[in-house]
Amino acid sequence: MIVALLDKYPVLRLGLRELLTGHFKSITTIESESIRLFSALQLDQTPDIIIMGLSEEGKDDHFGDVNMAKKAYPGTSLIVYADEALNLNGLSDYLSLGVEGYLSKRAESTELITCVSTVADGKKYVNVADLLSLLGKPESGKKEMFRNFGDLKLSGREAEIARYLADGKRPSWISQKLNRKPSTISTIKRNIFKKLAVNNVLELRERISQYDVP
Repeated sequence: MIVALLDKYPVLRLGLRELLTGHFKSITTIESESIRLFSALQLDQTPDIIIMGLSEEGKDDHFGDVNMAKKAYPGTSLIVYADEALNLNGLSDYLSLGVEGYLSKRAESTELITCVSTVADGKKYVNVADLLSLLGKPESGKKEMFRNFGDLKLSGREAEIARYLADGKRPSWISQKLNRKPSTISTIKRNIFKKLAVNNVLELRERISQYDVP
């Protein structure tokens, strides 16, 4: 198994490498500071899993980096290893981009091993304790997220954005409404069009009634 460790902090990459190589007998790790630098390495082998460390510091476009990784390595599973506090809308956004695993950097080391093992088996992973904690929060949109993501068509966030688009709202307006970067909304819009096999908003408006979009 080849695992790429992407994080701007060398000490964190070192810790991940020691943890993974100490647990998995047959594993090769590759390290880089970012997906952009990693893509430029022109490696002979494609990683089976990418663990992408995301930090709250700076103004990095996390969703843009995730989208770049999924486009550059479509057959590779991606685990987001994040500083940011987990919330349902953020989780929905990452899942809509095709992320296979989401884990907080505050999690126990055994949790990371479980996450990697689960993703390596072809399954998705989100910490159950974190998820149950989120479900206990009165956060708007969580019911729609699980209903729509469950049928593998649209996540709750995608459903929300699809409705706005169908109503004629521009991505710039949606980004302000949802407090997201315009590039993130544009990325999710492309994913919506791809999932629903539409080419424009008019086709989206016609198609959207066929799916469980509130």
